[in-house]
Amino acid sequence: MNLSRFSTITAIALLTLISSSITTGMLPGRSIQVLAQTQDNRQAEADRLAQQAWEQYQTSQFQAALQSWQQALEIYREIGDRTGEGIILNNIGGVYANQGQYPQALEFYQQALSIAQAVGDRAGEGTTLNGIGRVYLDQGQYPQALEFYQQALSIARAIGDRAGEGTTLNGIGGVYLYQGQYPQALESFQQALSIARAIGDPAGEGATLNNIGRVYLYQGQYPQALESLQQALSIARAIGDRAGEGTTLNGIGRVYLYQGQYPQALESFQQALSIAREVDNRAGEGNILDNMGKVYFYQGQYPQALESFQQALSIARAIGDWAGEGTTLNNIGNVYLYQGQYPQALGFYQQALSIAREVGNRAEEGTTLNNIGEVYRNLGQYPQALESLQQALFIVREVGDRAGEGTTFSNIGNVYLYQGQYPQALESLQQALFIVREVGDRAGEGTILNNIGNVYLYQGQYSQALGSYQQALSIAREVGSRAGEGTILNNIGNVYANQGLYPQALESYQQALSIAQEVGDRAGEGTILSSIGASLFELGQLQSAEAELLEAITVLDALRQQDFTDADRISLFDTQVVVYDVLQQVQIAQNKIEPALEASERGRARPFVSLLSQRLQQAETTANLPAPSVSDIQQTARAQNATLVQYSVISTTVGTPAIYIWVIPPTGDIAFRSIELNEANQRTLSGAIATAFGENTVFRSGSTTISNLVSNVRPTDRSASRDIEFEYNPGVASDNLRQLHQLLIEPIADLLPTNESDRIVFIPQGGLFLVPFAALQDANGDYLIENHTISIAPSIQILDLTRQQASPDQSLDNALVVGNPEMPTVWDTQSSTDIQLNPLPGAEQEAQAIAQFLNTEAIIGNAATETAVTQQMPDAQIIHLATHGLLEYGIPSESGVLDVPGAIALTPSASDDGLLTSAEILEMELQAELVVLSACDTGRGQITGDGVVGLSRALISAGVPSVVVSLWAVPDAPTAELMTQFYHQLETNPDKAQALRQAMLTTMNQHPDPKDWAAFTLIGETE
Repeated sequence: MNLSRFSTITAIALLTLISSSITTGMLPGRSIQVLAQTQDNRQAEADRLAQQAWEQYQTSQFQAALQSWQQALEIYREIGDRTGEGIILNNIGGVYANQGQYPQALEFYQQALSIAQAVGDRAGEGTTLNGIGRVYLDQGQYPQALEFYQQALSIARAIGDRAGEGTTLNGIGGVYLYQGQYPQALESFQQALSIARAIGDPAGEGATLNNIGRVYLYQGQYPQALESLQQALSIARAIGDRAGEGTTLNGIGRVYLYQGQYPQALESFQQALSIAREVDNRAGEGNILDNMGKVYFYQGQYPQALESFQQALSIARAIGDWAGEGTTLNNIGNVYLYQGQYPQALGFYQQALSIAREVGNRAEEGTTLNNIGEVYRNLGQYPQALESLQQALFIVREVGDRAGEGTTFSNIGNVYLYQGQYPQALESLQQALFIVREVGDRAGEGTILNNIGNVYLYQGQYSQALGSYQQALSIAREVGSRAGEGTILNNIGNVYANQGLYPQALESYQQALSIAQEVGDRAGEGTILSSIGASLFELGQLQSAEAELLEAITVLDALRQQDFTDADRISLFDTQVVVYDVLQQVQIAQNKIEPALEASERGRARPFVSLLSQRLQQAETTANLPAPSVSDIQQTARAQNATLVQYSVISTTVGTPAIYIWVIPPTGDIAFRSIELNEANQRTLSGAIATAFGENTVFRSGSTTISNLVSNVRPTDRSASRDIEFEYNPGVASDNLRQLHQLLIEPIADLLPTNESDRIVFIPQGGLFLVPFAALQDANGDYLIENHTISIAPSIQILDLTRQQASPDQSLDNALVVGNPEMPTVWDTQSSTDIQLNPLPGAEQEAQAIAQFLNTEAIIGNAATETAVTQQMPDAQIIHLATHGLLEYGIPSESGVLDVPGAIALTPSASDDGLLTSAEILEMELQAELVVLSACDTGRGQITGDGVVGLSRALISAGVPSVVVSLWAVPDAPTAELMTQFYHQLETNPDKAQALRQAMLTTMNQHPDPKDWAAFTLIGETE
């Protein structure tokens, strides 16, 4: 996050830059009194209007000044006064520059420059060149600004204009200051100071001392900054310059602000504010209010910060200061970012970005892109974060902003850090550290040392981590950064905790917690409370640990009760789920079986619950249902008339890894079993999932990449298909299925119903979503589906919500059946080309057979356009789609697009691309009781704390209570048979789980290998 260092109006508090581009209404060599006595009353009227405009300009009445100067301009043109015309054009350009309307400013400056050059007005030419330089400076286009200032400097020296030379040197110093090239800035300002003193210009001397103070401020050399500003303040008071006094007090307040001396900062700002209002300096008033907002922000007093920023924003809009408006919008975004209110932060940053681009302020654009990258990083959306930060890096290099380059490298390093790409993280952070030391940015140096410590911590290099953190802590205390101090103390606690030094860890955590609460950092407070709870757990202080973890969850839950998008809520929740797992460990250690079940349910699928409940209630705002209690869970088991089996995979950094299993039959009795995940068991679990029907060997068909999809993901002859990347080994598959049965089913076998018609609903977690429960094989060689009727659900609460979606009408009327569309093209990241998916003749035959059974006509080939299919989906009661499923479509690194993962291939048309994505389905309102995705991998997606984010989740959220999806690339012929059997069974038995079971058993007779019949699973409601 970057607080904008320079508000546009006050960059103009490089004081001499303001006067350099605005000329007083008194034209050179003229007196209004004298001219009024001449015959040319029009000349006098023009001069009077010019003087009036100057007075209006000085009180920030920009629109009134503009109007007066425009009237004067018409008269000067009418009487042919080219010199007067040039001066007024220059002044109008200055008004537009102050309002951040840079294209208009440049237009008028260029006209003024042409006239000055035409009439040989070298002084006027220099003044206008200064004005143009200032426009480029305010836009962050530093090379261009320097070019025009250098031209102005040459003219000032050529004509012996010492005052003008000093003014331009101040401008040049401003360019270097904004680029973070502090030694060069100081050199220019020192030259300007010498000139001001030599010619006896106390106002210029004071202005330059202000600018010198600003250099020291940004270098973190606060005593030197205060010394310069105090000298400037004495001068302003000595010459009675109230406006200059207010500006200097504002600068002194900023020094105290950066030191963390907030009471002194506020006192200075209050004095400055009083003066700004006294002299009617609206622009200055807005800037001071912006700075006061920063004081409140750094103190964590966010409501007061927002109030000050909102007042500053109102002033910026009232006086037409677009650039100042953008700066304040950025600062408001920072408040929301630090409060963990990421959607609001992003909204304000986007507004600021829009303004920065509209007014051409490249530096502010880079700052804002950095801030947007920070939002995405906090949400765990790392590709988007890197995209924003790379754009920011390009801009800061383009404009030569070394300080901004250091900040951006630091932020990029953080993204790599959170992705676990430690070498890249360290490389970026080392570049950042070199830059901030080069420019003398002490606060930035502390931040980057903290980040470097994080890299070492995550790599387990604890001594190096502690060394970096200790250096960072010293700097944070030196510059008075309370929030930074709290963050570093928390990290030091993490070092001790990872070494098992829990008393030392707790000491650091408690210090960090006090600071987080002091400054109002709710997100940090939740994280620290979680860490305290985990450390107390390791020390055996179970009751205290539980209390701290419950408090952490209260804080974290509150952070999600905001107006997030679904994707943002998923990402945020994914960063929080570990605390729920630790809480379960603490509660199980105390034999609190039922509270642990509640914690297990509370820690899964919360964004899914919010989305689904919002749809069910037709709410305009996000619904936030509380997690179910034990009695709610028992009621769900009774209502479902099913045995619920809930798994928690516990693999935190504390305690012992384990699988927790709760079994809740319709009677409501709750039984609990725990399986320790020792190293052998963990290898068994991960290996069995990966190789049974998952990622690597046994049934992996390569359909997880689009290139391999084209090779035919539903092969009719699997032995000859190019799609198969392995030698299928039935013995290996059988071993894996037995191992999974041993881990997941045998510990609870005695708790499962003995009647094969009684339903079991499995609620998996994490990688268990990839487990083909139907095919798990016991020691006798029996598959689980042979003895039980099964389905799955993302959570018990989702199961309850899908039941609310179901309709009593279970007829098979009004079916929509689609098969083998004319395939679309997709972007293949491996070949960097658009490629067309292969046709699926088997899927076409399947669709025709099922359509005939359902008494409808299949939509096949080029008739199955995305538009045609989506138009019919809202009215269909059954939807059957037999086509390609694209597991990775929507994941930027795989598909080149940014979307929710998952897509169904349909025929493209003039109005669509033929890819029905999960995001598009989320926008639909469906009344179908059942959707069958007879395609490959449609039950997969991104596995998150919210469950599997993909097609099945989108369909349930769109209103479908029951979805049948696949876990791998399914073979054509057995799939067609299984699907036909499924609908035959469904005709006589409305229980979808029993219908799918019978279809599997029938298909098993002809195709005994589970790869041919066990891919499909029912998610959600069964009746």
